[in-house]
Amino acid sequence: MNITLRQMEAFLEIMRLNSVTKAAHAIGRTQPAVSLMLSSLESELGLELFSRDRGRLIPLPEAHYFQEQCQTVLNQMNVAKSIMHEIVSMERGRLTLAAFPAFSNFILPKEINRFLEGKDGFQMTLITYASDTVIEMVASQQCEIGIARLSSPRPTIDSLNFELPCQCAVPIDDPLAALEVITPAELSGKPLASMFAQHPMFQQVAATFEQYGAEYNVRFEMQTFQPALPLVETGQCYLICDAITVESYRLYAGNQMKLAFRPFLPRVMVGLSIMTPSQRPLSRPALALRDQLAAMVEEMVAASD
Repeated sequence: MNITLRQMEAFLEIMRLNSVTKAAHAIGRTQPAVSLMLSSLESELGLELFSRDRGRLIPLPEAHYFQEQCQTVLNQMNVAKSIMHEIVSMERGRLTLAAFPAFSNFILPKEINRFLEGKDGFQMTLITYASDTVIEMVASQQCEIGIARLSSPRPTIDSLNFELPCQCAVPIDDPLAALEVITPAELSGKPLASMFAQHPMFQQVAATFEQYGAEYNVRFEMQTFQPALPLVETGQCYLICDAITVESYRLYAGNQMKLAFRPFLPRVMVGLSIMTPSQRPLSRPALALRDQLAAMVEEMVAASD
């Protein structure tokens, strides 16, 4: 059966106005065109909808039933058109995001707030996992956008990759806060917080200290940088951390910052990737949010230089 929306619209106008001529005028068609649409509609249905009496159309019971069905279909189409308009304008939709903790605790909510301005019908799912799990979620298409440290390319993942320079966190009233940059020489023998010994960054920083002939005195080993920040505030240690941790602390502390951050030299770089599944095209909202996040990370990299 091949019934068109135009046929249904013409039929509904005939039922409403009791006249093919008036219906034709209402929908901006000629009377012969509407008569042909009605005839072809009845042919498709295999039954007559009207009896003809001296040029008058008298609806049959089947016409009243079909009128109800046509109105339901057209109402659903109007709802679908309205929803699609909202999706195109990004007023409505749904996204699932996954990110490692340092990014999802403060930075990502701030960016989501920016993205959702004027989008009251938009829904989001935000999942926080370690980087390895985030990567697997993107690869298996369980989320539209993932933010993590992607160490090597994956065929199932498209990624925008960034390198962020590390900074040194010191108490705001510490003598090291007066320096423009901090090197291993200034930190030699001083208590440090660091990632656990098997983490690549631990090994990279340790190699840098060895290169400078400085003592790498790790007092606290962590799985993430953020728990170390309160220890730095109270003078228990110093911390060499990535720009994500620095920005998260600034968002959290606001005007109550107790730490100063200084560039650490020689540079220690930490990778960050904004990932999307390679096996399916991005929706307009996912593309817009990915580009917004990329612009924000680029600004963070520039500010760290």
